[in-house]
Amino acid sequence: MLKDVCWVIVLGDFGRSPRMQYHTLSLSQNGYNVQVIAMSGTQPLQSVRDASTVCIHYVPELPAWAARLPTLMALLFKAVFQLMILLWLMMIKLPRPQAILQQDPPAIPAMLVCLLAAKRHGAQWVVDWHNLAYTIMQMSRYSRHRWLISIAKWFERSLGQQAQQHFCVTAAMQQFLQEQFSVKAAVLYDRPPAMFHRCSLQTVHSLMSKLQPQLRQNSIGQCIQQHLAAADSGDNSSNSCTILTSIGADGVPRYRKCRPA
Repeated sequence: MLKDVCWVIVLGDFGRSPRMQYHTLSLSQNGYNVQVIAMSGTQPLQSVRDASTVCIHYVPELPAWAARLPTLMALLFKAVFQLMILLWLMMIKLPRPQAILQQDPPAIPAMLVCLLAAKRHGAQWVVDWHNLAYTIMQMSRYSRHRWLISIAKWFERSLGQQAQQHFCVTAAMQQFLQEQFSVKAAVLYDRPPAMFHRCSLQTVHSLMSKLQPQLRQNSIGQCIQQHLAAADSGDNSSNSCTILTSIGADGVPRYRKCRPA
């Protein structure tokens, strides 16, 4: 039997957010009914798409004509457009959640709707701080609009403080949130899932053999050229010795002692 419902909010390309996909998988594997609200784009992991307890609701893209609007008007239209979609999904359509896990950034309008939905449904609102939305704006085309960045910082700080739980990706972020936002966040480091593992020697040898022609290009650099020359001098067969591996007399690949780090 399914446990509680949990929402995962990613107002960005869900397929390009492995951390949020791993959160989704972890929740699903522990029996939660996970409702994901995200932007479309890159395909999510196959395991996410195949999970029977994960349902992804994609926020529609802005109409094409919105790109022709003046900069600030386009930003305002995007915020209002996404606000309307999120209000419909999170206040009316989706099943009542016990927890709402939101990725930040983006902060606008996601934080506002998460706050409203948490109050309406009596849910725990959890923010996973990946970065800060207002600092990203400082490095964008909005950088000259200091008043806009000040509003964005106030919005992110004031609403972020309302969440019940917080975690972040680094100790430095944890310290910043405590000092600047008065937010106590736990550090949750990224860890590779079980699908990632150390390659076998045979796999490494096969890969490096395929890459050998590209590595011989002059643009790669003198250091690699020297290692390739050393590899060639060890054996005339291009498939028996690579920059990292060599084939022994028994036909088994081994790492070369003089391989580059």
